[in-house]
Parts: sequence; C-alpha cells; structure tokens
Amino acid sequence: MSRGLADNQLFDCCLFCGTCTAADAGDAEHSLCGACGSPLRPAARQRDEHSLRRMLPRFSRHHPLDVYKHWPLRRSIDAKMRDLSLNGLQFSSPQAFIAESIVKIDCELLKALARVTYSRPAANGQYLTGVEFLRLELARMTGTFVSTSA
Repeated sequence: MSRGLADNQLFDCCLFCGTCTAADAGDAEHSLCGACGSPLRPAARQRDEHSLRRMLPRFSRHHPLDVYKHWPLRRSIDAKMRDLSLNGLQFSSPQAFIAESIVKIDCELLKALARVTYSRPAANGQYLTGVEFLRLELARMTGTFVSTSA
C-alpha cells in the first residue's frame, strides 16, 4: 500500500488501480480497494532470516484463479493454481506474464496483488508463472494452507 498525506489526512493507495482512500488501520471493511476490489493490507514476509529460504514448503493446491494484468479490469485470464506458500504461488495459464509486473489474483481461497517473478513456457501451450504476494487477503484464516479431518 503506498501511503500519502494530504491536508493532514493519511491515504492508502491501491497498487493495482491507484485509487486512494482515507487510511484507517482498524477498519476491516476497507481492507479491499473500493474501486477494483484488490487487497490493501501488505502481505507479511515469511522467510528464515539467516538462510533466506522459505519457512514452510509450498503446498500443492489446485484451484481455478482469475488473474488480471491491467486496470481498468477487462476480462480475467483463466489460470490454475499449482502450489501455494506463505509468500506467493505458482499458476499455469495460456498467457505469459512480464517479470516484475503487478497482477491481481482472485480465487475462493484469497485475493492478492502480486509481483511476477517468472513466467516460462510449459507443456500443452501453457505458461508456468510464479508470483510473490505484495498484498493479501485470505478468505478464511484456517484451512488455506493445511486442512485436517478426523
């Protein structure tokens, strides 16, 4: 979230569409951008300080995703999540993405703004794309990464 100050009022600006709204850290209703629906809360970085490795491995997750490259929102790109970690995810799609670009991701598990770290050709005309979360809103706090049942 980029922050600005105007007339002694603090504003949070969406990284995807650029819309700025008055900041209120305790206001859960405004955790999503009013214009494009992207999350405004920063994603927490989860790394081992000493080795710079992931604190937890990626989890295999296969869910449909809607990925948006541009604002204003046009049609989403249909993608499929392949794995998920605390810091990002990998998905397959019929389109390549530009490294370092910002994308909006929506699915039943989460809403995210993410930076593309790589996008490379894969089998069957698909591309594998890895992203790092910049902003993240989980649909539920439990069960997103690990689910158990008796």
